[in-house]
Amino acid sequence: MEFPDGLLNLYLTDIGEPSENQLRIVVAEGLLGEPTQIAIDGIDLGEGRPILVTDESRSFELRWDNYVAYAVRNESFWKAEGDELPRGKMLERRSNSAFFRYVSATTFADDEYPGTLEHWSLTTLNHCVDVVSVWKRGGLVFGQGHIHKSLPHRRLFLCVELLRRKSFQRQWG
Repeated sequence: MEFPDGLLNLYLTDIGEPSENQLRIVVAEGLLGEPTQIAIDGIDLGEGRPILVTDESRSFELRWDNYVAYAVRNESFWKAEGDELPRGKMLERRSNSAFFRYVSATTFADDEYPGTLEHWSLTTLNHCVDVVSVWKRGGLVFGQGHIHKSLPHRRLFLCVELLRRKSFQRQWG
């Protein structure tokens, strides 16, 4: 199974270490729900569609059998690096990133030991996950994931620019 290309509405539904130095991530594809009216602080933003994880959602499991480091950020605080190209995929293999340089500076892991390193970047609707792993010792493995239905996954598809304009008009008239 391969991870799908392109821009998808993905939610991080599970992350953990099933065994020592092994990382497992499950993401589920959010599907557009029925149109609904959106109002925030009394401001009518018009119609939007919720992005929901349903029984029809595809899910994907990503597993690194030997990672060096990983980090999870709130997607709302993501910031592009100066030389970073616009993202065309939700899962990318990156080189010379700030996270890769951080891991290189704060660990003794390098291409000689424990082996060739690679940086994977996963972007979902609410999270950004960076993983540096050893390429020759398992690297990234894809599979069909299991969605944990107990997690609530709702996010309204809002036009941020419209929200900013309405908020600006309310503050400054």
